[in-house]
Amino acid sequence: MAAPAAAYASSLLPWWAPTQGSWPMTNMGLSAALAVIVTVLLDLVVVAIAWAGPWRRDARGPMAIIAAITLTLLSVDVVLGGPLGLISPLGVNPITAGRFYGVGNVAFGILSAAALILAACVASWWRSRPRLAAGSVILIGLLATAIDGVPAWGADFGGVPAMVVSTGVLALLPLVNG
Repeated sequence: MAAPAAAYASSLLPWWAPTQGSWPMTNMGLSAALAVIVTVLLDLVVVAIAWAGPWRRDARGPMAIIAAITLTLLSVDVVLGGPLGLISPLGVNPITAGRFYGVGNVAFGILSAAALILAACVASWWRSRPRLAAGSVILIGLLATAIDGVPAWGADFGGVPAMVVSTGVLALLPLVNG
């Protein structure tokens, strides 16, 4: 679950440029190896954070922390213009000219899954108070929908209906089961 966040965070380090001034194609194997090494190391860091705190005593704790890290990382990246998304192994691919900014399909899947997992964990902690649980789901869902759909940020209108419906269904669960 931590791999997508690690793949985006790996773009903070220049793994694609192992040596300066050389022809790019000659170092492609080295760049790929560095990308894998950096991503695996950052994956271990995210997992260590998830299992380090007092939240590890609850079965949902580490999962919620990883979802929160993923949601925060992608949200901050999108709000700042998506620099990690352009060079991340899981980001948009400007070579195929599908998207040059905003949230692509893969990033939307990661962002929405992280938001819904986090919302479900938070709602389950508030299950004795169904309205508060539903409200927390709606708040997290609206945040993710805004990050994805606002033209200056994610500019992904197709993801807005999907997030609205999935957030609505998840928000109804505490009210129906409560």
